[in-house]
Amino acid sequence: MTRTERSERNRARLLDVARRVFRERGYQGATLEGIAEEAGFTKGVIYSQFESKADLFLVLLEQRIDERARENVELAEGLAGDEGLAQLLDHVSRLSRAEPEWGLVLIEFRVHAARA
Repeated sequence: MTRTERSERNRARLLDVARRVFRERGYQGATLEGIAEEAGFTKGVIYSQFESKADLFLVLLEQRIDERARENVELAEGLAGDEGLAQLLDHVSRLSRAEPEWGLVLIEFRVHAARA
């Protein structure tokens, strides 16, 4: 495996673990040390990929926004008017109910960012 491939694999592993840790512990409760430990890496590996905990969270948020945007585009194709809007709103509502902890960690991050 090349260095680039290892780096990409490590980054993907860190993002997977970080997403779970942030959802379970919240933004304040998640630590880079804890994420690194659960991923089987040192904290140095995290810093080789991300500048800070906020940077790591923002990468996760960007991924989530991209995922949701793709889902919304796929869902909205061929739909129009009130029916299309109703289906899109229903989809967003189902996603929010399926992962309520993500909404909470996002609120927590927004408060943290506003105070920083």
